Amino acid sequence: MRCVLLLPLVAWAKCRTEGGPRRWPAAALDRTRFYAWVSCKDAPLLTHFLDWYLGLGLQLTKPGWARVVLHCLDKKDRRASLQVLEARDVHRNVHHNDGPFSAVIKTKDANVYLASLPRDALLVRADLDELFDAAPATIEAALREDGGFVRGRFVDRISGDWRLAPVAANRSLGAQFPRRCAATHAVFGGNDRKWILVPRIFGNRSVVFKTSHNVYDAPLVKRTSDVMHYRFDQRAFGLLRDKRDAYASRKDVQSAFAATMYDGMLSAFAEGSDGVAFRPAARKAIAYALDAQSSCLCGGDVFEAPRGAVYAATGGADYVDLAMLSASQLGRDARVRFFVEEDTMRYCADRAKALRRTTWACSVVDASSLAADGVVAPPAVSLKWKRLAGGWTEKVRRGVEGRIAGILAMLASPFEETLFLDADTVPCFDLERLFRATEGAEGTSIFEAYDFLMAHEFHTLRGFLGEEAHGAPDVFGLLNAGVALYRWRDAVRRFLMKWLELYVDDLERKLADPRAYDPGDGRAFQRQPAMQWAAFRSAARDGLRVHALSPVWNARSWRPAFSGQAKRTTSDDCCAVHKFTSTTILVDHHCNASRLPACGARGSLDTAGLDVVGDVRHARPRLGCPGRAH
Repeated sequence: MRCVLLLPLVAWAKCRTEGGPRRWPAAALDRTRFYAWVSCKDAPLLTHFLDWYLGLGLQLTKPGWARVVLHCLDKKDRRASLQVLEARDVHRNVHHNDGPFSAVIKTKDANVYLASLPRDALLVRADLDELFDAAPATIEAALREDGGFVRGRFVDRISGDWRLAPVAANRSLGAQFPRRCAATHAVFGGNDRKWILVPRIFGNRSVVFKTSHNVYDAPLVKRTSDVMHYRFDQRAFGLLRDKRDAYASRKDVQSAFAATMYDGMLSAFAEGSDGVAFRPAARKAIAYALDAQSSCLCGGDVFEAPRGAVYAATGGADYVDLAMLSASQLGRDARVRFFVEEDTMRYCADRAKALRRTTWACSVVDASSLAADGVVAPPAVSLKWKRLAGGWTEKVRRGVEGRIAGILAMLASPFEETLFLDADTVPCFDLERLFRATEGAEGTSIFEAYDFLMAHEFHTLRGFLGEEAHGAPDVFGLLNAGVALYRWRDAVRRFLMKWLELYVDDLERKLADPRAYDPGDGRAFQRQPAMQWAAFRSAARDGLRVHALSPVWNARSWRPAFSGQAKRTTSDDCCAVHKFTSTTILVDHHCNASRLPACGARGSLDTAGLDVVGDVRHARPRLGCPGRAH
């Protein structure tokens, strides 16, 4: 899969649908009517829309054989669209609507038109951004075997530079939006299936639309055809905001869900001086969705660098310093991304600049809204998370949001291969040396066999784990996500999303029973149980390839065995070698946690010493140092 996704942009020219529409067979055209509800704000797209369906052979100009509802709140916009319709002689089948609209209103109008057709009629119902591309042979088979039903699946068309570009009327849509992706369902959680063609009567019963995508009592149709979906053009961002605001103003459950879904979609985009574009994490999720390759290519040029390290550093400036102390051990040229809260974003950037780390960068993570650089959480998870707000003490809330920020940071990593590290880890070798450990002979890589690697907890040695296994078999062991190595695949995205979902479910369950779980006890709300079950479930059912790292990659609970010292102590050095076994620790974790150095101490990051000098593996940031910028 990897090599396919990294093919150059010119490979898209080989996609079938870069050509024009394929005319449908006469047996279908003699029975097929057309319905569309279109906005008058996008005359260039309307030009392509009409030309496509006329090219299929649909009789849009024949009176009564089409119903095109032109929705226009501003009469100034109507003229351009009417000119397009008149130029193609479709204007006689146009019906004007200047009032408010909704999905329900549109579906009701489509059903009225469908019910008015002859009993042997077929109907195409298309939205303005949808071009149906069923092969003529598929249409013939549908008439012969499926009662006239043809099922379609969206292929989301996206511009080559990931911008929401304007549509030009005089240039092929395929050339303007060459990426062929699977964003609607795989990333945004929307419905990407739609009936391309439906009969007026099926099984002696009238066919009725349930939504714009579905009908009641539809047959099971296995074959699907492409629906070229041009949702992501320049007008899309404004339309998404309008829809979000409209749904957010309503109080019913369905509207709340829809508003949350549109909030998630909006978080995938960033506004800049050159317009609106997909954020990095959204690009990565879309390009690597498994279904994106079903018909052609989406393109894999979505990573900032092949390899890098990622930290989630939330909770204030001290935690940014803590993560930077860890990252300073990875080498001066290591690429590192810190995910921090918005109010410490400037502090993070200034700190990286002062330390002269040009390969370090900072991005915002907002655990309260489950957002990070374009990560889009499922609407149901976002709604549930919003309902949990305020259910615990401030201290516990910060801890929970910090754990969620870690999951979001993994999802938003800008690297193809990522080393994720908790802020209190201490790498004992530089990043290049650590990644070399993933390489084998003859150019092989551990990621050819496995996707996600984490070390076992010391408790795994108990053997029979019982409830500690959190539903997974005992032999799966207990994993710790404080150190994780992974290469991006869609299976990795689905695992991390499942982990987020199960963690929110676990929080909801525990907050519902305060007698069993104290809302003031942060230890009761760890993310490990959800991760344990999500990892096993994803490996068992969803194609995730999980592998256990050696404990030397995460010495947190193994330190007594490795160093002969207690798990937490101030008397031994991080990365210490055991005097009897000579164990080489690759990443130490949670060492020297019980005491903070004095302000200005050698190796600490306070305002008096921005350069990290000497051995900083002992250093921990101190709360409340004079002159600190928080």
